[in-house]
Amino acid sequence: MRRAVAVIDPLTAIHAELDAIRQRLAALEARGRGPRDRHDGELVAAIAAAIGSRQFTARKLLQFAAVDPDPTLRRAIARCEIDSPRSFGRLLARLDRCHIDGREIRRLEGPRRRAEHEWFVFSCALAALPVDSPTS
Repeated sequence: MRRAVAVIDPLTAIHAELDAIRQRLAALEARGRGPRDRHDGELVAAIAAAIGSRQFTARKLLQFAAVDPDPTLRRAIARCEIDSPRSFGRLLARLDRCHIDGREIRRLEGPRRRAEHEWFVFSCALAALPVDSPTS
């Protein structure tokens, strides 16, 4: 008795894999930049409350949160599932220049390949207010 051998067309397999890659790419592009959920916005608010608009690196802010007597920042970091300076830096990069409740995280200009970037919280609440022109 002879066994039937399944013949897999290599071209069909390549098309199936290409379709899977396209779907994954579309999902990643749809996610884009900006906050994933309300916890990201709460983190930006907690950073602003803890240090104001002072410059920080992800590592320094995690160190500060570990010893800060106010647990608000520590809780916000935990809710965002940040477990290292690298994951924190990736979150900050995704939130870079996105308006979240009148604030935005901004990266300071510098070499792009630096190990640690410096960030600050910019309050953009005044930018939302209408400005009267001097001629009116």
